Amino acid sequence: MSFAKDDLSAVPTTGPFIVEVTIVARNEDSAKEIVRYITEISKVALSDKEPGTTTYRLSRGVHDSNYLNIYEAYTGLEAFEVHRQNPVLKEFLAAVPGLASEVFPKFYRDLWPQ
Repeated sequence: MSFAKDDLSAVPTTGPFIVEVTIVARNEDSAKEIVRYITEISKVALSDKEPGTTTYRLSRGVHDSNYLNIYEAYTGLEAFEVHRQNPVLKEFLAAVPGLASEVFPKFYRDLWPQ
């Protein structure tokens, strides 16, 4: 499994930001397992346990269902660090090498903040 250049060590340290993660599952069974993990992670991310997580969405490739995309928005670094303490996220990150051939996390800022 490989990580893109803009890996999780490049987390913005100020202001709100967006994380978009593309995951390439090794096969259909791996994709299903990734969806299961992300579904569980999202239940906490979108709850009052993570008030600084403002968006957490999962989508799947139209033409290749082994491509998954997670779109996350945070109020800042502190909110992202709270999210990273989610026990299911930690379990998922440990399982990722066996489930995914590639992971591409990218960080963004809104051009038109709401």
